[in-house]
Amino acid sequence: FAKQAYFSDYMEFAPQQYESFRKDPPGFFEQLDAMSEAEQFKALKMIKGIIELQQTSQIDFDACIRAAFNHYCRDFIISIRDLVYNCDEIERSTGKPFWTGTKRRPVEAKWDSANPPVEAMEYLYATANCYAFMWKVPFVRNRAAFHQRVVELGLQVPEWSPPSAGKVETEEDDGEKVDPAAIEALKGELYAVNPADLAECEAHDFEKDDDTNFHIDFLTVSTNLRASNYDIKHTERSTVKVTAGRIIPALATTTAMICGLVDVEFLKLVLGKHREEGALDKFYNANINLATGLQAMNLFRPEPAIVLKTKLPGSVAEFTSWDKVEIQGEISLEELIKQLESKLGGELQRLYPVGNDKVSIYTRSQVKMLDWKIELEGGKATIEPDEVFSTWPQLKMAVQMLGRVPDGPARKNFENQVLSAAKSLQGVKDNFHSRCQSNTSEAYVSMLRPSDEEAEKQKYFDAVLQKRSYLSLQADMLTAEGEDADLPLIK
Repeated sequence: FAKQAYFSDYMEFAPQQYESFRKDPPGFFEQLDAMSEAEQFKALKMIKGIIELQQTSQIDFDACIRAAFNHYCRDFIISIRDLVYNCDEIERSTGKPFWTGTKRRPVEAKWDSANPPVEAMEYLYATANCYAFMWKVPFVRNRAAFHQRVVELGLQVPEWSPPSAGKVETEEDDGEKVDPAAIEALKGELYAVNPADLAECEAHDFEKDDDTNFHIDFLTVSTNLRASNYDIKHTERSTVKVTAGRIIPALATTTAMICGLVDVEFLKLVLGKHREEGALDKFYNANINLATGLQAMNLFRPEPAIVLKTKLPGSVAEFTSWDKVEIQGEISLEELIKQLESKLGGELQRLYPVGNDKVSIYTRSQVKMLDWKIELEGGKATIEPDEVFSTWPQLKMAVQMLGRVPDGPARKNFENQVLSAAKSLQGVKDNFHSRCQSNTSEAYVSMLRPSDEEAEKQKYFDAVLQKRSYLSLQADMLTAEGEDADLPLIK
């Protein structure tokens, strides 16, 4: 629970969504629409919280402590008070005891600003230092110095008031009910934020084996605070590390057997058995189950490769998983697309690396965007076609407000939204033109090569690319019926 509800949300999801908004607001709002309402609300709320933290104070280690204390209050004190109140209301309204059987009445965590409880200090220590990493603030590892800073801040639990009247919520309810109006209100608040004024925030990448990154410390104290709420036995740090890291004992005997069988089949390839007559009879597939005793191992002939039909009018009517479409030479991306469309007989929708459909080297949607228009002249915005609003939804409100709001700061804000979107659109057009005119390998590298911040991944990417004289790509095309065509890989 601590890994999914606390670490994943606070240390990974929140900063990732915040950075997505900070770097590319239009792109953020576009991908936001693909989320469920609950996920949208959570993302917007967390981004707003990070922004408010910057607006209320300077981002230093004290701010990290305050952010950690806010989580401590919300997760282990306020939420418990809310839950107890709600369930007591159920008792009063139904006349039946609620806290019976497996329903254990929780107890909120303690707090004393002059003499903080040990468990609370452990939580603040781990969480504040996790936030220090996110904000690139120097860690405070000295326990005495940390304790002194916490006491000097005089942190107090916020005043609590009962949840608003209405449906009584419990932790057993399925999912969070979100008011769409609340989502739109949060979107409106973020539209008014200038991303240029926001500080960079780095998301954590969970690593169980680094004892200096505070990850396991955070999970351990979070787990035990949650356990204390429900009077459950505490868990040792080593147990938390195994559970959170999903460390599963492996049977070396099974691994060795599988590797040996695979190597036997590889040796057959080395000997050229696949080129001989009746090659399929010379290779074997194997099934091993050590739990079945004498029937632990079964050998059988592999099935012939399944033949798939492209349903396209091109020269590649059918293929198997072993076939490839080969395009020779170092050619431009534009020329590659022409050759593929000619050979396969369809209109290319997307082109992306094998096994990674999240990064597109080419998309047909960007071709349509070349004809899009976002202009602001004489205080009047011109947006064509209506599809533009699906990519930059904030423009709909901006266009409406420009026709109503007089000159002043508010109007300037809406004009800036239009100009920002126009700049983003021009950037998309320029990048698309540049990528299409460049060599395919250059376009591939520009989209796939890890950044300088990921030096090890970058080094590995460069080493692999240097050894290969080809690129492996996948393509998406539509049949005449508008269905996704089955296509072989592209080399």
